[in-house]
Amino acid sequence: MHSTAKSRPKAAAKPVKPAHVASGFPAPIDHALRYSRVVVVSVSIPGAAVDRVVRTEARSAARASRAGFVPISALNERAVGGLVAKTGVLPDPAVVIVKRPGTVSATFSVADAGTIAQAVAEARR
Repeated sequence: MHSTAKSRPKAAAKPVKPAHVASGFPAPIDHALRYSRVVVVSVSIPGAAVDRVVRTEARSAARASRAGFVPISALNERAVGGLVAKTGVLPDPAVVIVKRPGTVSATFSVADAGTIAQAVAEARR
């Protein structure tokens, strides 16, 4: 006996998209949380020497810790307003450690890469 039904080819597997994380943080942080469980956020004033050093330290710590990194200009009122709504008050410059699903783990003003990396490690626990 022959079956008259044609067999359908199997559909190709769809690529896995990162889970959407509705953290309530500004869009760049929300986006970073899709790809990283922990994100280092650096808020700084463009051109300010101390802010540049802190931003560089934060970026180094994020890279070394394999965490996400989001630099935000303190002049971006929308992004800073969203951060202040979630954190309360932000120092200038500020480094904020955020973990999925959108919890602030630590907030620093002036900090070195080692201190920030330690905060990332603790946020993963």
